[in-house]
Amino acid sequence: MCPRLLSLGAAFLFASITTAQTVITPYTDGQCTKPVGNYTWQDQLDVNFTIQTGWPNADGWQSPVFPGAAAADNAGGYTVYWSIPDPDPSCAFVLMLPYSQEEYGSLGFAAPYGNVILNAQTEGCYYSSIPEGTYLMASFCCGSGDCSNYAAGDAALYKRTLVEETTSLDLAQRDAAAESTSLTKIAKRSINSVTARASELISSAKEQRGLLEPRDGFDTSGCTTTVIGGPEPQAGQQGMVASPQTCTSATCSFSVAQGVTTSTTLTSETSQSITNTVGASLSFTVGVDLIAEAQTTVGADWSLASMMGSSTSSAVMNSTTTTVTNTIGQALGTTGFVSFTPTYLCWTTTIDCGAGVSQPLDFCQPQFTSNNKALQGDYTVVYTG
Repeated sequence: MCPRLLSLGAAFLFASITTAQTVITPYTDGQCTKPVGNYTWQDQLDVNFTIQTGWPNADGWQSPVFPGAAAADNAGGYTVYWSIPDPDPSCAFVLMLPYSQEEYGSLGFAAPYGNVILNAQTEGCYYSSIPEGTYLMASFCCGSGDCSNYAAGDAALYKRTLVEETTSLDLAQRDAAAESTSLTKIAKRSINSVTARASELISSAKEQRGLLEPRDGFDTSGCTTTVIGGPEPQAGQQGMVASPQTCTSATCSFSVAQGVTTSTTLTSETSQSITNTVGASLSFTVGVDLIAEAQTTVGADWSLASMMGSSTSSAVMNSTTTTVTNTIGQALGTTGFVSFTPTYLCWTTTIDCGAGVSQPLDFCQPQFTSNNKALQGDYTVVYTG
């Protein structure tokens, strides 16, 4: 399955809010006075690292090479400083690296293409650690709604509403362009499909319930679930686990000891209805977690998730908090914080309540170590200065 691209017109409308093309230049030093020479990447068609697309899309460069850059903390990588121009007052530029889990997009929230490693709110020279052979990605956002998706859990990085110079007509045109590309179907996304992002998820469905009518009163006793794929790892939502700090000494580190809340998720890959033998129906919205807002273990959504849990030999979890701990270094002269992106295991399933087999649904569980004590996931330093 291949998600539909944001239309070209919509992409240009997004870009017009900040700048049509923004060049970010790599340097070998923290003052951005020594540019990297002869940098390359796979299938290179341009001479610059140019940001042309904003949320929810991204520009990407496969296997970039930075001759003369110092070795990074991660073996075989590069320490690269980026000269980033001043974004518009309501906008920010971001850099991302792939999730270790590779797959993402099945957990009911609007997911960026990868873990944010840099969020530039102002003009400056920004540190980054780029692994060898990675897929480096860049994007921009404007306004608190879009920028919240790149904030990695730090509310201070939510940009204020769009500047007054952006007229209501501009916003109406942008929203209309996004709406014109909305989907009735989503697909799992991979780090290898950087230019493909389901625009159905442009606006996070935080206020929506995945299970529309009814949540309760639907008899699930005659329903059966079937696992048709998985398990496969999926990236959860990147969130802050160590507060922002500035490194002013030769050796700096973050001490991480933070509770991370995870839950079982159940999302539908299409907007669909499921009917039982007495003609009662459940309607699902594409891409919205069906049980995210459930505070009690009642309702058809929970019952269906429980059946899927039995099919996958796993118990449904509702808002389970686990403390993650780590010590992570920070580069001299930088400001940043540490984020954690939990790993989930996801199965593709179907439901049959007596009136036909449903379209696929994704059932996902947080992944723990074998003793069920340590939550698995990615630790990332997000640099902001």
